[in-house]
Amino acid sequence: LHQGSGVYLFKDSTDVVLYVGKSIAVQERIKSHLASNGEKSISMISQSKKIEVIPVETELEALLLEASLIKKYLPRYNSSAKDDKSPLYICITKDLLPIVKVSRKDELLNSLSFGPFPSSRIVKNVLRQLRKIFPYHSIQKLEKKACLYSHLGLCDPCPCLIIQNSNLSEKNKLIVKYKNNIKGIVRLLSGNSKLVKKELLKEMEIASKKQDFEHAAKLRDQISNLEYIIIPFKKP
Repeated sequence: LHQGSGVYLFKDSTDVVLYVGKSIAVQERIKSHLASNGEKSISMISQSKKIEVIPVETELEALLLEASLIKKYLPRYNSSAKDDKSPLYICITKDLLPIVKVSRKDELLNSLSFGPFPSSRIVKNVLRQLRKIFPYHSIQKLEKKACLYSHLGLCDPCPCLIIQNSNLSEKNKLIVKYKNNIKGIVRLLSGNSKLVKKELLKEMEIASKKQDFEHAAKLRDQISNLEYIIIPFKKP
């Protein structure tokens, strides 16, 4: 078995996925499954005929791949796929100025969703890291003043201020900037971190050539925050 980090799938004799998990040391984690005396583990192992492993390099990649596979296969032994409590998703609304929020399965209409995620802690951690790279709005109602996150630099440009802007040209520029933030979030949640980094580096280079050093510095910080969450796992 693969000894490094990865996402693994337990399958039965007909290739039906029974369980999806992730670990920085796949071989050791699977050994622990096989040695477990828990009723759930014993039942799962008795039905399993093969194990598939997909190597990953970063924690974010592992989280997103695990979530997408659980959503795709709905494995019977993944509690997040069949729990009485509806699973958690990261949702992006389809408004002119999209809102990023955490939702349950029954709240996914008219939104782009990613997940399910196994716990609110993991969802909040993912969103907290993404927000440092691409600030976004998370409050459903747009007020007449900037939201709290705007004052912290985590909602920039703030949709509350965008809709109040009477200068049409400036307003449109802010809308484009905000939508670009959302586009970046979608790409990261879709597993395209390398493309996001490449585009940010290109934009920073252009800003530097134009001697727009303030914008270049902001892009540098975005890239730094991105590199932090896509740093490869250390080998076990």
